[in-house]
Amino acid sequence: MCTARFAEAGLRGIGVSFVNYAAELPYFCDEVLPRLERIGLREKRR
Repeated sequence: MCTARFAEAGLRGIGVSFVNYAAELPYFCDEVLPRLERIGLREKRR
């Protein structure tokens, strides 16, 4: 199930954990957050 469908079903938030925070956080910020912005599940960063 894609993220948008979870939101449509009423999900409003999730907890995220990283195994290697320093290595994985940049990927999350560069890849995941922009995808959530594009589909309207996250406000655009300023």
